[in-house]
Amino acid sequence: MKKVLSLAMMLVVVMFLCSCAEFMKELGIQDSKPAPAQTSAVIQQDAPSPLKGLTTKVANFMAAKGKKSTLAQINDPQGIFTMGKIFAFVIDPRQNGKIIASADKSLLNKDINTKDGEGKFFIKDITKLVASGKEEGSWLYTWNKELKSCYFQKVRNLIVVASE
Repeated sequence: MKKVLSLAMMLVVVMFLCSCAEFMKELGIQDSKPAPAQTSAVIQQDAPSPLKGLTTKVANFMAAKGKKSTLAQINDPQGIFTMGKIFAFVIDPRQNGKIIASADKSLLNKDINTKDGEGKFFIKDITKLVASGKEEGSWLYTWNKELKSCYFQKVRNLIVVASE
């Protein structure tokens, strides 16, 4: 009798927990467990404001001053698109995803075949997302053994990336 009662109690507890989980899901409340760490994945639509703000600043500058002047500013480590550890770089999907401008010279001229520190093709992944219609988003990648976050935005026929 005790075993039947114990099993019935466990069944009630399981049913209660399942109904709580379903109720939380309906309310849009997520499980509080931290997500496993990922790299080379879209992490969120809204990036930290300095990264998203920098891509917007580049887009506005390009609209006002043109591509050539914008790329020159991006290539200058002391230029207006370098803010401490935050900088911009530009991917040209028409040139095999080549990075055509960057204050970080270790990124300059890399293309879709470039792997990040974990062996993932982060430039190819960002380029594919934009080609599929995603105009902007956030991304994590590893560079020089450091986890980096970035924000990308399609500007004209280019992809502007702000990274830390």
